[in-house]
Amino acid sequence: MDTVKNHYSRGCSFFVFTVYPNPASEAIHVRMEGESRKVPTDNPGYYTKGMHDENGNPVWEKETDSQEEHIPTTGWKEGIYHVRLHHPEGNFAQKVIVRH
Repeated sequence: MDTVKNHYSRGCSFFVFTVYPNPASEAIHVRMEGESRKVPTDNPGYYTKGMHDENGNPVWEKETDSQEEHIPTTGWKEGIYHVRLHHPEGNFAQKVIVRH
């Protein structure tokens, strides 16, 4: 199993978008680290995190100010999925494989 770390730099901000394990069997963990962790506590919709299947269909979505997310994959079909993060700094995606 691998951990995929994507490093992003935009203007004065720098952060790391981490997705693990890959491939996943029971759950996927998503973590944000860096300057973007300074999230206003009065803005719960700061991040939108989503999982989409290989056809682009949403299978999971959540608006949150949390920098970590545990996404259960039990019951999902095996295949390729995309973790998508919508953030004021930009939109990011990472491919992950689900195997049971």
